[in-house]
Amino acid sequence: MIVASLLLLVAQGSTTRWTVDSAEVSIGQPITCRLEVTHDAAASPEPVEYQLEEGWEVVDGPRRRPFADGSAWVWTVLALEPGERELPAPDLQLDDGSLLAVAPAALGIAAELGPEEDAPRPYPELRSIAERTSPVRPRHLGWGLLAAIALLVAWLLLRRQLRRRGAEREPTELERFRGIDRGGLAEGAQARLVAFELSELLRSAAERALDLELVAHTDEEWSAALRADGRLPADLVDDLEGLLAHCTEVKFARVQPTRFALEELLTSTEKTLGRLAAPLVPAEVSA
Repeated sequence: MIVASLLLLVAQGSTTRWTVDSAEVSIGQPITCRLEVTHDAAASPEPVEYQLEEGWEVVDGPRRRPFADGSAWVWTVLALEPGERELPAPDLQLDDGSLLAVAPAALGIAAELGPEEDAPRPYPELRSIAERTSPVRPRHLGWGLLAAIALLVAWLLLRRQLRRRGAEREPTELERFRGIDRGGLAEGAQARLVAFELSELLRSAAERALDLELVAHTDEEWSAALRADGRLPADLVDDLEGLLAHCTEVKFARVQPTRFALEELLTSTEKTLGRLAAPLVPAEVSA
């Protein structure tokens, strides 16, 4: 029967190999043994339950390790008796249900103590099947704890970075004004772009000075809301209205200003932005 099974295994293109990590071990020392089976896609032999006779103890396995041309199964066993011994391999069950015996591995089991040992080496604690196959093990908990600590540190560093960014002062409208590109002011398109930017800076500076956001679509509506607020001096509101009106004419190409007119508009805008950046002085209320 074994010969027939072997012939079937060869016909299926399969080979087996039973190996141990060391041929010379001591009593109580774990032995890692590996059963490799190469096979084609049509064949898939599996090892049967690994049961050993007295003098051996299976402490872990099987752990499957698939590879390109087949599969491997790994067990950890203990030798409980000394001497020159053979470690049996588990039988393979073929596709037709028959069993194939795999050649054992020869081992030398030493009984003497190691050079720095004064007592027999204790056997490892045997674990139940549930403990051996549990997905959560102490090392997993350790790695999980390290990952949690790393995430906490990363979160704290990110929070500190966000606080630093939030603490950075936003540039004022006057600072933004000084960064305007004045090249090509004589050209109509560039002049209109500058007018749009000046209009936005004037409205933004006034709202920043009042810590107020005015909901208004047109410059006229915005100016009326600013006058109704009453905290800016009337002459400053007049200057804002005049500058916004001038910007509107340029923005929509109602006029084609000269370079000198644009320079005057820039100068007046800078002066008004400077007043808005200064501490707000309450407007005088007439009796």
